[in-house]
Amino acid sequence: MSLDLSPPSEGSFTDYDSLYAYIQEHAKRHGYAVAIGRSTRRQDGVIHTRYIHCVKSGKPRDRVSFRKRPFVSQKTECPFKCRAHLASSSNDGTEQWELTVMNGIHNHEPSSPIAYHQHRKFSPAIRQEIATMTRSGVTPKEIASAISIKSPDLAWTMQDIYNVRKELKAELLEGKSPIEAMLLELEENAFEFNYQVDQDGHITLLFFAHPESLILLKRYPEVLLMDCTYKTNRFHMPLLDILGSTGLNRTFFAAFVFLSGETEEDYTAALKMLATVLQVREIALPKVVVTDKDQGLMNALSYIFPQSYNLLCGWHISKNVLSYGRSLGLYKKDTEEENSFMSQWHKLVSSETVEDYEKRWAEFQKQWQGYPQLLKYLTKTWLEKDRKRFVRCWADRYLHFGHRETSRAEGAHSVVKRYLQVSTGDLYGVLQKLSLMLTNQHREHHAAMEVARNRIPQCFRSPLFSAVIGYITPYALWRVYDQQQLLDRPALQQPCYRRHIDSLGLPCCHIIKERLASSQILYQHDFHSRWYFNPPPERFIQTAPRPILNPVIVQTKGRPRNRQPQSSTARDPSSFERLATVSLAKQQKSSDIQLPSSAKPLSLLRSTRKRAQRSKRSCSNNRNGNEEEYHDSSEDDLMQQELARLRESNGSADPLWAEEEDLIGMSNATKIYALRKRKRKE
Repeated sequence: MSLDLSPPSEGSFTDYDSLYAYIQEHAKRHGYAVAIGRSTRRQDGVIHTRYIHCVKSGKPRDRVSFRKRPFVSQKTECPFKCRAHLASSSNDGTEQWELTVMNGIHNHEPSSPIAYHQHRKFSPAIRQEIATMTRSGVTPKEIASAISIKSPDLAWTMQDIYNVRKELKAELLEGKSPIEAMLLELEENAFEFNYQVDQDGHITLLFFAHPESLILLKRYPEVLLMDCTYKTNRFHMPLLDILGSTGLNRTFFAAFVFLSGETEEDYTAALKMLATVLQVREIALPKVVVTDKDQGLMNALSYIFPQSYNLLCGWHISKNVLSYGRSLGLYKKDTEEENSFMSQWHKLVSSETVEDYEKRWAEFQKQWQGYPQLLKYLTKTWLEKDRKRFVRCWADRYLHFGHRETSRAEGAHSVVKRYLQVSTGDLYGVLQKLSLMLTNQHREHHAAMEVARNRIPQCFRSPLFSAVIGYITPYALWRVYDQQQLLDRPALQQPCYRRHIDSLGLPCCHIIKERLASSQILYQHDFHSRWYFNPPPERFIQTAPRPILNPVIVQTKGRPRNRQPQSSTARDPSSFERLATVSLAKQQKSSDIQLPSSAKPLSLLRSTRKRAQRSKRSCSNNRNGNEEEYHDSSEDDLMQQELARLRESNGSADPLWAEEEDLIGMSNATKIYALRKRKRKE
């Protein structure tokens, strides 16, 4: 690249576009840039001459203004000028353009191509990538990093990226205002939405809900959480997040409302729109709504949803109590006195029964009686009217599924802010980013449900859970499994207050204990329908078969206790074998007579059985595949065959355990009798 400001070579070109591209590329290599000046047309309206000059030609405008950033100009009255003339054209569209250099002199120094925006044009492919990343919520700096990695030699500035983003926004608006484009997009994407305007036509309230969010809300309508977040748009309108939770205990956004204020009238109008959508979509009304102590929102809830129970966030209440105690000088931050005070307060609001609450409140009043202002604050602000909204012994009577705080709403606010990135966008820009967030959230929910259905923790593969595996979500099973573990820790067990059943819709440790004691299992109807993978029919009662267990150890018939190792597969000796051996052993011990060599003790009988086993294995190895010809008899069968052989031969056959001539043919009992008689004669 030679930055010498040399003019281009004159010549002919088949069309004007190739001519202009040639001049611009030549100018880029030699330190300047060109732009199109005036043009002339023929009588038929066709342009036949274009004048091309240096971008620094012309006089700078005389603009004087009191601005923090003064006006700047690159004009230097540069005389460089070229002419592009249409020499000929035909009916088939072919043309011939001639390039003539009218003045090839510049009055300025050459500059790098990056100094001229004419040389910093993004290709269509890169513009498409910028558009995709912009819609995906990627910041301009991250877009710049991606372009630098992919095209390291490309000349551009950050302002070029901002300009492309601005052009993309203008293309999306298609000449409409942001509000008009936003309402059109809500309608095209099947959102449920509604809005209010004031007398001047300004929007004062905007409600919208994604169709997939309403499907989730119809499946899990029991509990809603409501809380406002701020600094989301350039109009400073508070954003009311309406949240729900799934059977996997994952949060989802049910609806959003932009408010012009946080008065009771604003909340009432927003909740009326929500109630209308629930009615149109045939969604059940919420049973529990969790909020912080915003009196306007609480009043609107009692008016629009009188059948819903409004719980207050215990976390916010504890923070308010903590702050008020510091303001009175009861304790300082992060001290032992502060921890002691908050421990007593948490113990009070965690009371399992009304009796426990009254007892602990009396103790609390006695200990802090020297601070009447504190007791008055706690009584008037929280405990007198609202204790049933957050104290456990009352709050757990309602089916809140563990949602007694709005902490997950605070986490949802953080997710919204990460997608928005800035607080200066208009409502249309906010809607686009929230739509992207909702799409990702719905996809993640469906994937999480399928993964949870496909993967079952091994600890659930027990008879107790046999009828619910694959039907109940793992989160619910884990909560029940924790209750089962309490059975092994008696110190942690408490009387049954039905808290687990009434507030979570899950069986508690007492029910599990009863089922295990009666050899029963947990059934699907023991769980609330919220915890099912698929919603069950109404009044569903499961009649599952009893689980298939291992067989009970069988007590063998006619055999004494086995003295062999438990893992041994050898046959236990029969009764007559053991009696014969025991009798002979007693005779030998009492009379010290020498048994005949033909009377084999038990060890010899075992040797005989081992030879029979080896013979059987040999037969098994040599069988020819004909199962009818091969007889795989047990040792008992062999013994019975041998006894039958002795009976058929009337004792003439050789016995297994007696080889003396005078004992041949005798049964075991007869042989013992003969030996005793021989002893008396001696």
